[in-house]
Amino acid sequence: MTKQVPERKAKSGVLRSPEASENTQLSYQGTYTCPVCRHGQITELTLMDAFACSFCRHIFTANLENQTVQVVDSSQPMSWRWMGRSWQVAYRDELNLTLVIWLVESPLR
Repeated sequence: MTKQVPERKAKSGVLRSPEASENTQLSYQGTYTCPVCRHGQITELTLMDAFACSFCRHIFTANLENQTVQVVDSSQPMSWRWMGRSWQVAYRDELNLTLVIWLVESPLR
């Protein structure tokens, strides 16, 4: 029987996967904590080069060479880089730009 260890969020904003005790490469055969909901697990979609979350049902494409995943079922482009044991937000500048666009667009509606 294995003890369930809750995922931990470090002060740096990096999400750690509870089952990843050593550095691993991102691959379609692996199971990883979902970077979106931080509750479910992402695993390979059968017959596709993509991942899906077991909880929030988001779909991700992966760039195994760069060790990144990107949400493809959302209007906002969100990406994360796999650091061997945890996810780190990729392209922080784009997320800041998205926030600015939302703030500017809101009064125009």
